[in-house]
Amino acid sequence: MRAVLDVAEGDAPVSPQVARHLLSRFAEDLAPSGKQPETPSKRLTAREAEILTLVSQGHSGPEVASRLGLSLHTVNTHLRRCHQKLDARNRLQAVNLARDSGLID
Repeated sequence: MRAVLDVAEGDAPVSPQVARHLLSRFAEDLAPSGKQPETPSKRLTAREAEILTLVSQGHSGPEVASRLGLSLHTVNTHLRRCHQKLDARNRLQAVNLARDSGLID
């Protein structure tokens, strides 16, 4: 039950070890295409940055939703998009990548 709740909150559905194994198995399909990737600052919306900032301050998904007047589903959708855009496996990594890129304080 906890694993299902973790995934619903935006955490990874598999362990880092399993993810590494899967990535190594499909490395050829994931090889760079030669295209220059966009910088994260051009891809995050203001709302996504706002939500990541609140998460970085230790607020849970329900707290972020309440504070911004959004549904938990909407907050989780924004967080999922942040993970995708930043190529992050979880919230902690998304926050760290956003901080390193100067997208949040």
